[in-house]
Amino acid sequence: MACSSASTTSDPGDSIFSAGGTATPNVLLGVWEQAPRKLGNVDAVTRFELRADHAIMAMRCTSGSEVKTPTISMTGKVVDNSIELAEGKQATAQVGNVLCGVQVSKGIILRCDEATPEAQRQLCFSLKDKSLTLYQPSGPVAYSKVAD
Repeated sequence: MACSSASTTSDPGDSIFSAGGTATPNVLLGVWEQAPRKLGNVDAVTRFELRADHAIMAMRCTSGSEVKTPTISMTGKVVDNSIELAEGKQATAQVGNVLCGVQVSKGIILRCDEATPEAQRQLCFSLKDKSLTLYQPSGPVAYSKVAD
């Protein structure tokens, strides 16, 4: 994954995918990326940015020369032990025959109790070095930190 320094574009989706550089371990604030996935004939990468008072989430979907980046921005409060999103949002974009998109729900995600076995964790997050795992009812989702 090639990253460059932060972009000066005004589109938060473009900015989040331009972010790169220093990625301080064990700090929740910053830009996080899920491993690239294949959705049919579309390459998809999800990133989100956590800041003290807001969050941005985007999915970059590419098929040949077609690139779309559905993006959402929400207000919230992010501290070391919790992520609170004040609103639920979603955004989608059609890329070829695939509907790409991101969606979040209003609510609070607390840091997992490390004494709870991973298989029993639900609706919490675990942060270790430059790895963030979100435990959801559908299963855990792993992210890697790409920038502060």
